[in-house]
Amino acid sequence: MESIDFSDPAWQMTFPLLVVPRQEEWLAGLLLRCDETNHWTAGTTMAHLLRTSQRPSRAGSFNIIDPPLVYLKCLSEALAIPIPSLVATTYQSEVKRLSGVVDQLHWAHELLLQAHSSFRFSLCPACVADQRILTRSLILPHLTTCQKHHLVLQTLCRCGASLRLFHREVPPFTCWICGLDWSALPRINVSQDEMALDQRVLSYYEFFFSQGTPQLLVSLLRNLEEYEMEFRKGILLPSKGKRPVSAIRHHTNGILTLEKVVSLLIDWNLSIHEIMTWVPDPKEKTRTSLEYTESQDAGVSQAQEESHRVAWFKFKVVLESFTSNSVDETARKYGFFAKQLSSWRTYFLEQGYKVFQTDLTKRERELEKQVAKLEHMLSEKREPSRIKRMS
Repeated sequence: MESIDFSDPAWQMTFPLLVVPRQEEWLAGLLLRCDETNHWTAGTTMAHLLRTSQRPSRAGSFNIIDPPLVYLKCLSEALAIPIPSLVATTYQSEVKRLSGVVDQLHWAHELLLQAHSSFRFSLCPACVADQRILTRSLILPHLTTCQKHHLVLQTLCRCGASLRLFHREVPPFTCWICGLDWSALPRINVSQDEMALDQRVLSYYEFFFSQGTPQLLVSLLRNLEEYEMEFRKGILLPSKGKRPVSAIRHHTNGILTLEKVVSLLIDWNLSIHEIMTWVPDPKEKTRTSLEYTESQDAGVSQAQEESHRVAWFKFKVVLESFTSNSVDETARKYGFFAKQLSSWRTYFLEQGYKVFQTDLTKRERELEKQVAKLEHMLSEKREPSRIKRMS
């Protein structure tokens, strides 16, 4: 907490008592701490932003997930801190870096972290008790646990009321119905399965935010659709509960959200390693397959080259599983599920190696050695009828 001396010219422009953002703190938590520090009711700071921003708005229209820059500028002046420090309390910079994806998708014109209408506030009672902090990860969709305290995030008060961030009639960090402090909410330990799922979900977001590019996201969406087509054609064994990838385009009003992308990755049980095998190497000057431009040297589309690369990779993994004679070990090595690799092997044996190896001109010597080794192994097992000859 900081204070401004009466002699300081900034005294008339700033709040009486100042707060600064903490590491990984969410903007909403910063606003509430400002209210609490200045002994205001919850939402007073936000009301000031709405009143002084000179931006037309109506009650309840403040987007706490993706606030307009004009509000951050007002808060920057009131707290005497730089705007970048406030931007860091949101995911605006991370999402903006990916927003170029909409230039390459004919059905989307905007990229958001999640739809504002779908957000439901939750919190960790231990985080509130220890530091009076709301972390910005609370706005990441699909997360239900606190990774620091291993507790279930709470959405309801003990009285049964839904938690609300701002209510001008109660103190900050308290229930708007019964007045219970959020630090006194139930602390429910999470199971190992719940924690593992949230760690996986968090790894998706960290991957997008740290390594994501518009080209990566476009390539991922395209390959997700191709992956779904393989299930429909029977190339991969179907699985119940799979959400259609095409559903990401429907009922969006032209808005693509990372919430839906991550939801698809969860449904299809895809690992970060597998995602990386689908996307172009950022160090190489490769163009996205959605551009569908002709290759300068080969005269084929980037989409075709990408399809060949994916097919070659699958073929390589299947061959390695045969030569190592271990499905589980190979699956772990490449970040797949053993059942998924088994389905590739089954289709390989039934249809022949050419269904995976579609780009014969670009085979590596290492792959040719694997083919020869596999032929020798299968001949020794006297099972030449189960697989087509590779000569």
